[in-house]
Amino acid sequence: METETYSVSQAAQVLGIGRNAAYEAVRAGRLKCLRVGVKCRIPRAVIQRLLENPRALRPAKGSDA
Repeated sequence: METETYSVSQAAQVLGIGRNAAYEAVRAGRLKCLRVGVKCRIPRAVIQRLLENPRALRPAKGSDA
């Protein structure tokens, strides 16, 4: 059975990015997460969309990130 949500570390592995980059993307709002208490869970659908359009993780031009 495939999981419906991933931890930020698991999502980073699936996306092929570093853990710190994944946490930064969450903080910047480029990687949407569900907050469950203090945990942040990334829905599988969000990861699928990012795999189809990896540019969505890149910071916008002119941003400080």
